[in-house]
Amino acid sequence: MLPIVGRTVGFISTLIGLTTSAMYDGHSMLRVTPQTKRQEDHLRDLGKHQGVSFIGGDPLVGDHSHVIASPQVLDFVLESLKKFETEHLLTNPDVGRSGLERMEGYISWDAYYDLDSINQYLTVQSVGHPDLVTLTTIGKSFEGRDLFLLKINNGSTTKPIIWIDSNIHAREWISSAVGLYLIDQLLNSPDIEIQAYLDDFNFHILPMANPDGFVFSHLTV
Repeated sequence: MLPIVGRTVGFISTLIGLTTSAMYDGHSMLRVTPQTKRQEDHLRDLGKHQGVSFIGGDPLVGDHSHVIASPQVLDFVLESLKKFETEHLLTNPDVGRSGLERMEGYISWDAYYDLDSINQYLTVQSVGHPDLVTLTTIGKSFEGRDLFLLKINNGSTTKPIIWIDSNIHAREWISSAVGLYLIDQLLNSPDIEIQAYLDDFNFHILPMANPDGFVFSHLTV
């Protein structure tokens, strides 16, 4: 029974990945960091343009936000950011292509992944489930890496919140894998009992609590 369920979950996840990739083929992702209220207001206005969307909520002064721009508006977005002198970085030149590759890798659950791959997976899930997922940053590590928090909420903000954090200790890679697996099951599983949890609880999942140590553990034996 378990192999059948596993294949079913993998099949559904792959379909979601294919749909997401088709929607975002050629779309670019940028990380933007407004430092003034003027820049924040400009980014909010920018998000109203067709072909521009923000991941993880509205931009705020001093916080990183991630914006996806279609090929048709990318030059306009870049020129606009330059005009307002807003700090920005192109982090993914093709969300659709790389997103699908990450999805196919993760649903096999037979390997450990580096930090960039984990963060990319979180982005793909937030793009693929905009009605359920909010991806945000809750701060930075000592070495300046983003701490990504993925929130799952099917509509109500008054339900009890289940908090899950992973990889507090650098070399406990299995804990972040478990966190990612929980995300996958809550978002992609066809199991009615699993989906029922979303009616009773909201989930806040921090898959990587110690990114600095995690990266270091990948570079040393």
